[in-house]
Amino acid sequence: EKPVAARRLDALVLRRYSPPKTLGGGVVLDAEAQPFRRREAGVIATLRSLEKEDPGELLLAQFLLPNRYTVTLDQLAAETGHRKEDLQKLLQTFLQQHTILAAGKRGFIHKQRLENLWHQLDAVLAQHHQKHPMQLGLRKAEVSTALPPLADAAVMNLVLGHYKAAGKLKEAEAHLALHEHEIRLSEQQETLRQRLAKCLYEEGFTTSSPIELAQKLGAPLAALSEVLQVMLLLREVVR
Repeated sequence: EKPVAARRLDALVLRRYSPPKTLGGGVVLDAEAQPFRRREAGVIATLRSLEKEDPGELLLAQFLLPNRYTVTLDQLAAETGHRKEDLQKLLQTFLQQHTILAAGKRGFIHKQRLENLWHQLDAVLAQHHQKHPMQLGLRKAEVSTALPPLADAAVMNLVLGHYKAAGKLKEAEAHLALHEHEIRLSEQQETLRQRLAKCLYEEGFTTSSPIELAQKLGAPLAALSEVLQVMLLLREVVR
């Protein structure tokens, strides 16, 4: 006697090996069920509900398993025991209803998962904008580090395409930012930016180094470098 691998809807036969005798047979309804007794309240009702479970509900449940985002048709067939042809028809219905979305060439994702990812991305970007108002945003690699599911290129592209089209997200100079985000300078920084722009314009094509500019303008090098970086990002100056 030893455990065997099984999945939902697999047929099974129970045999006794000594003396040889077939005891019965059936169909696997739950491959990970916990032990129970026939007389326990609700057992028969639960088994009957599994036996008559709606294929559509079963399919959607696979998309919402913990820590799951994209699922392939092959995965769905292996986990549900349904034929790929039948699953494909159900998927088409859910795709038309926008309950399920295509992610890449073979993957699919539940809309609820997409929305959850957006809420997390929105929070990550909002926090970054608050801490770093003088930066354009976060690079994709930084976003993927903060939100591992977005390391999947198909999921990343789906999120970007969906929420850029919805006017909630933007991409500039390879940085992701909330649509309403704009680089903000303090009054002191804005004054320095204007003085720096005037100085660079007057110097023409032979400009001073950051250290020399800081000396000319009587500004701390760190403050001048920070403002200069913003001007480069906004393409007000070029190297």
